[in-house]
Amino acid sequence: MQTNPVCFVCEQKLKLHCQLQQHDLVMHGRWVTHFHFFRFHKLGVLQKLLFHLKYKGRQRIAPFLIQIIYRLSNQAFSASADYLWIPVPLHPLKQKKRGYNQAAELAKELAESYGGRCLEDGLLRVKNSKSQTKMTLRERQANVENAFQINPKANLQDGKIVLVDDVFTTGATLASCFLCLVQNGFLDVRFFTLTMRQ
Repeated sequence: MQTNPVCFVCEQKLKLHCQLQQHDLVMHGRWVTHFHFFRFHKLGVLQKLLFHLKYKGRQRIAPFLIQIIYRLSNQAFSASADYLWIPVPLHPLKQKKRGYNQAAELAKELAESYGGRCLEDGLLRVKNSKSQTKMTLRERQANVENAFQINPKANLQDGKIVLVDDVFTTGATLASCFLCLVQNGFLDVRFFTLTMRQ
């Protein structure tokens, strides 16, 4: 479905294409469902919004994008009260520098819109990985290998877990989080990203 939402800053219409996309992937020998919504265009409006959300402190972009998704796809994408929305964590040093985790901002908005609970500290990033922007798939996989662990202080219970991130590029980061969860007995896991970069 096509929409032209209005920017809350300049009040101009934005060319954003929002349509539920669902892919079933095989990761570490298990099937996992990946949901994403916005079509990605290099140097397009979405890429600019994500850049400002991630690096420029524009946290209010998160509720803006989630509300677009909710209004247009709430019938197609159903969630329930037992969902645990878990953001892909940043390393503490990176989060301290940035001031927040953009995936956590998205996860909080998803829980508020669709129901369920956001468990912002469900996973910990224990390896301060390098930026993956220019890495190949294998380099990314090595970069995030053993980068995550379950937070023993979090109330992480068995249920429907949704791992949340802004962009699915190669899937290496989400796969590493997924493996961490599966190895700890959490088998009902799916992915949610705003977009899939191809």
